[in-house]
Parts: sequence; structure tokens; C-alpha cells
Amino acid sequence: MIAEFKDAFKNNFYLSEEYAHFCERVTGLRLKVLSLKSTKLNILKNKNISIHAYPSEAREYMKREGVSFLSVLPLENDKSDKPSFVEYPILFRKEYQMAYKGFDRTFRKYSRRADKLGYKLRILRGYNNPMVDEIYALYLQHMRRVNGFIFPKYFFEEFMRLPSSLAFLIYHNKKLVAYSLCFENSDNLYSSIGGSHKDYLSKYVTYKIYNEKIKYACARNLNLHMGIGISGSGYNVFKQRVGAVCFKCERFPEENIEKVVYPITKYRWFGVLANIVSRIAPRKTIFMLMPFT
Repeated sequence: MIAEFKDAFKNNFYLSEEYAHFCERVTGLRLKVLSLKSTKLNILKNKNISIHAYPSEAREYMKREGVSFLSVLPLENDKSDKPSFVEYPILFRKEYQMAYKGFDRTFRKYSRRADKLGYKLRILRGYNNPMVDEIYALYLQHMRRVNGFIFPKYFFEEFMRLPSSLAFLIYHNKKLVAYSLCFENSDNLYSSIGGSHKDYLSKYVTYKIYNEKIKYACARNLNLHMGIGISGSGYNVFKQRVGAVCFKCERFPEENIEKVVYPITKYRWFGVLANIVSRIAPRKTIFMLMPFT
């Protein structure tokens, strides 16, 4: 497990210049890059924007300097003495046949059902304005449904202009019903922003898009980084059902704010407030939610 963990962070896209300058552009903030022995720190204002398995000396340095960060630890979160509030799931690289054996019965059953419903997969690389419009419309619908903060459209435009970006798109009768924006770098595939149409949640579209990403990663011998999530949430339990290992995270400052805010995100008034903040201060909203996957 330790060897696989180290391998998954050996060529970490979140430490790359490509990702760092993307974050610089979408926030409008000046990037500062620090090198601490063999560790690179990408900092905007007082925040390290790159999620990584930072060594202890780097974590202690950032604490002393008052730099906020999120570091992934080589510990299974649900087996640790004090599980972290957020965790980082990884499906380590393997052949699809082996990955399929790791799916739980429910995921296998619903994936088979999804395959019979006529969904079509398209993988998009590079910037395409009509496609970004289509993705963004579905993104807005999804984020309003879950009461989330909303990124501006230019975030998606900049995302799809990156050489390492790609989008998994699921269509039904020529209608976009699910999407997942990702980065592919070296030995890794990173899930970033994703969403689905509410009318297709009961038609197993989530199972379809996850299964397609897993097939893609397995065919190319890639680790699949599934994106940070809240421990015990439906999203992260879903990721565990496909065989992902959820790793403990260390966050500085500690996660007290997230623990307070998370329960109230289910209320409609929070979604209204998040929408207003997102429209008034789009760049500040992006920065506030960093580091993200």
C-alpha cells in the first residue's frame, strides 16, 4: 500500500507549472513558488494551492509561516485513530478485470443496467466553445440543486484550454446528461468537477460515468485520483464501492470551519447565499475553495 501511495504522488499534476499558472489565471493572484529541499510549494497569498503528500518538514514549515495547506497522509482514513473530516480517494492502477472484481455487488449490478440504457460516451480534449456552453449549463443546474458555490464560466474555459485537461461526457438521445472534467498527467488521471442531470440519477448515469473513467484509467495503466470529499458522505462511500482507498488528510488550519458549515449546506437559504457570493466575487470564490481537485 505504501509503495502504491508513493507511486500515485510521484508525478503529481497539482505540483506542475501548468496547474499553478491555471490557478493564477482564474484567481487573478500572483503566484509565489518556493522550493523546500525536494518539495515544491505553489502559494497564492497565504495558501498552498496544491494538494500533495507533503513530507513532515514541509508541513511544519508551512505551519510556521502561516501558509494554509491540505496534505494527504499514507493512512487509510477509516482505520486511523482520529479520521480526518475530508479524505482523498485513490483507485490504484490495475487491469480492468481486477478493478471490476473490486466493485461491490450494487455497483456491478447498476453498471450493467446503465450499459443497457443507450448511453453514449464522448471524450473531449481541447477548448470547444459550444461544448463548454453545454457543460456549463449542466454544471449550473447541478450546483443549484446541491446548494453549492458556483464558479464562473471562464473557469471552465481556462480548464479546457489546458494541455492536460479532458472531459468525459455522457449523452442520452443526443442530450448531455453527465460530465466529469479531469486532468491526465504521467501515470495519473485526476477527477475534478463533475455533475449529472437530475432526471437521470435514477437511471444509473453516475454508475455509467464512473465505470467509463475506470475503464479509461485501467486501459492506460493510470492511478485514478477521485477527488477530495467528506468522510462518510454519499459521494465518498460511492467511491469506496468501486474499490478506492480513502486516505487521511491533514489540513492547516484545522477543519473546524468545514465541520460547522457542512451541515447547513443542505438548507435552501445557504444555496441562495452561495449563489449571491459567487456572482458578486467570482475570483474570491475560486480562491476561497482552494485547494480543490
